[in-house]
Amino acid sequence: MKRLILFCVLCGLSFGLLAKDLTPRQLALRGNIEAFLRNEGFVPEIDSDGDIAFKKEGVKYFVMISDSDEDPFYVILTNVMLYDEVFSKEVVVKAMNEMNLYKGVKLLCADRTFEMRSEQYLTKPEQFTSVFDKIMRQLNSMRKELISICLQ
Repeated sequence: MKRLILFCVLCGLSFGLLAKDLTPRQLALRGNIEAFLRNEGFVPEIDSDGDIAFKKEGVKYFVMISDSDEDPFYVILTNVMLYDEVFSKEVVVKAMNEMNLYKGVKLLCADRTFEMRSEQYLTKPEQFTSVFDKIMRQLNSMRKELISICLQ
């Protein structure tokens, strides 16, 4: 029992080490983005890495604020997925060049995952909120097109 408690305590501490060490200005930006998402009807949560997680139509998205950039802020809006039967790594990698013709979003492939993401430099929170709908439409279009390619 003592080992289990010790293990749980160590796991909790390690999650804290993974979290970003954001400055007060970066935390304020994250709070503004979180409030915006809540006002738009989403249920944003801060995950163990310090990123904002929310779902739209069953798809999980993350807003990540770089802890090393503050003037301007570097913000990523992303959807990370695992390869599976529909989204095989081979097909997603082949589709990447065609998919990366979208203006504001990119498809990136890693060993076990792939992601559709938008990267922005911001000087104020309003810049995120003014382009949010456009980026979400682009991510949704990219997702639909990728599904179409993968089902061929």
